Amino acid sequence: MRFVCTNSAAVISKDSVKKYLKSEHINTSMKTLYKYISGIESAKIINACDRYDIRGKRNLQFHKKEYIADPAFRTYFTTESPVDYSTLLETIVYNELISRGYDVKTGKTPDHEVDFVVNNGQTICYVQVTYVMQSQKTINREFSALLDIHDNYRKIIISMDPLDMSRDGIENIHMIDFLLGKKDIF
Repeated sequence: MRFVCTNSAAVISKDSVKKYLKSEHINTSMKTLYKYISGIESAKIINACDRYDIRGKRNLQFHKKEYIADPAFRTYFTTESPVDYSTLLETIVYNELISRGYDVKTGKTPDHEVDFVVNNGQTICYVQVTYVMQSQKTINREFSALLDIHDNYRKIIISMDPLDMSRDGIENIHMIDFLLGKKDIF
């Protein structure tokens, strides 16, 4: 539980969980790990987010990302590590998108990962989530993932930036406006 809850918004492989448990001097089988992780998913503590190949237009059956249903679980299980606000916001946005009834997957292009490919049943939207885009490195990372997609669907970055950083057809929505429903992705 601790490992899964402290690694929200990450690809959780059974091998990485097994290595973590081994470092804690706990030996277990892969079959047992599958049962535990499946049980944590069934209890709705975490949600598995499928991957989608944006260029190939197909679902990928491996490397699902796991998101905790309640970010308080991370706080409960970790007191020693600082909060990664980008991961926290990504988890909050994922849970909000799911609660709005959208079909949500993580996206993959040949060179980038896109946080979310969101489908409302009529169209799709690509969404990146970051805390703030203070450095040029962060700006390049967030925008380049979306600029790598060559179709006409809406592309959005959700962040806590006080200024609108929209450019090149990519919209920047403030996190609070998104959560309050003042601005939506569709």
